[in-house]
Amino acid sequence: MIKKQTKEQTTNIVTKTFKEDTLKRFPFAVKLANLIKEITKRQEEEKEVGGNKDEFKDRNGCVIAIDADWGLGKSCFVQKFKNALEKGYKKDAKVIESGYKCLLFDAYKNDFQNNSPLVGFIKDLKKIVN
Repeated sequence: MIKKQTKEQTTNIVTKTFKEDTLKRFPFAVKLANLIKEITKRQEEEKEVGGNKDEFKDRNGCVIAIDADWGLGKSCFVQKFKNALEKGYKKDAKVIESGYKCLLFDAYKNDFQNNSPLVGFIKDLKKIVN
């Protein structure tokens, strides 16, 4: 059963960790983190095999979409998940390892800045690359 967040829960994201996990999303976060870990591991293994380095150039990285109706906790989950990937998180003997660089870009908030959300996206991307 999917629980819908109240408007107060959606607009007032106080904690950005899974300590407060009202919607019980941490088990999904662990599975998603393990998937990302496996994708990263396979990308590194492909690089070690050798071959033309340009062949693997476009295989780095990963894009994940979270799709759900309004109020189901997407924004809250993504913020908590991003922090867990960057800093690590442990709960009930389940661990999300740290050390990932993540970009959380809100195109809606950046839609009207600088006449293009692309400018804001590039600025945010530059922050995590440097």
